[in-house]
Amino acid sequence: MGSVLTRLPGNDGPWHHVDLSGLLILITGSDSGIGYHAAKDFALRNAHVIIATRTEQNGTRAVEAIMQAVTARGKKGVAEFMHLDLASLESVHAFADAFHARNLPLHRLINNAGMFLPEDTMTEDGMEVQLQVNYFAHVYLSHLLLPKLAAGAPSRIIWVSSPAEASAPPNVDWDNLVPAESSAPPNVDWDNLEGKGYHSDLTTYGRSKVYELMTANEMQKWVQDMAIDVYAVEPGVARTGIFSTNKMDMRKLEAVSMVFVELLVGQPDFLGAISEMFAASAPESQLPDKGGTTVYGPP
Repeated sequence: MGSVLTRLPGNDGPWHHVDLSGLLILITGSDSGIGYHAAKDFALRNAHVIIATRTEQNGTRAVEAIMQAVTARGKKGVAEFMHLDLASLESVHAFADAFHARNLPLHRLINNAGMFLPEDTMTEDGMEVQLQVNYFAHVYLSHLLLPKLAAGAPSRIIWVSSPAEASAPPNVDWDNLVPAESSAPPNVDWDNLEGKGYHSDLTTYGRSKVYELMTANEMQKWVQDMAIDVYAVEPGVARTGIFSTNKMDMRKLEAVSMVFVELLVGQPDFLGAISEMFAASAPESQLPDKGGTTVYGPP
């Protein structure tokens, strides 16, 4: 069993006009790129959106732009910033504590934030930075917010994967993930999940995305009795800040290549956000496949 990409039938549909009043949607890394456009769309459909991101200046700027659009169109949505640094598990814990203290419901958690080809870096928690920001910190955040998601049920957790999943080492035996029973060399480095000694390269980024899909698949089994559904989406190649020359380590050939890939085949970032919007707001009847074995992608 592997992950299968299911493309959406189009960029619009009845699901895109569903009023989201009463929903609280938390999106990590939503001060720019596809997360920003998803947050703006949700607020324009009257949701309460939390912009959970590391830099207050960027988060505040995103909130102001979204609220200007909400006001101009006479909508009732709300956007606000909360600080979250996924490169620090202490920050993740502090964020969850702050969210719990506000006594807000939670109906959608979108694990959107990501890091791509930075300088080779280990975090303060002893993990390769892409693995922590893209994967481990989101697992921790999801765990800490499960009580809120259960209280807000029916609710959803949405993992934002990537076509770069394919850049991880091959041969995940999805039906037999325990190494002692596996006949294929795994791309899950069970003895070094934190990535000690790894380069912050495309292979490691791909690992983080495979881990996301594996966790989405298992998480669905854990939370389905809590009326929480788990979905995986991917944006395709979109022109977002993740490929910025200011964020990638441009000494890496992979980073240079991605600049050209983005220019040649990248779609606008607001189109890359469509899959997130769909998974967050489409009726369950249009989302029959849960977990990480099906990935909802752009048209």
